[in-house]
Amino acid sequence: MDGQQALQEIRRIEERHGIRGLDMVKVIMVTAVDDSSNIMKAFRQGQCEAYLTKPLNREKLITKPISVTSV
Repeated sequence: MDGQQALQEIRRIEERHGIRGLDMVKVIMVTAVDDSSNIMKAFRQGQCEAYLTKPLNREKLITKPISVTSV
């Protein structure tokens, strides 16, 4: 199972349990694939909140969780 599949499964579980909106798990995808189609797929289909590519940038790693929690 890759990250995209895992994200889809998380969203299916939430749907089955009636978890919606701000109660949904906040997901930050981390990948070595810096491919715009994968990034857009994660945002559109999987509804991830942020997407980081490896190698990780320390500043982004620190600021992304803050921006996700302030939604």
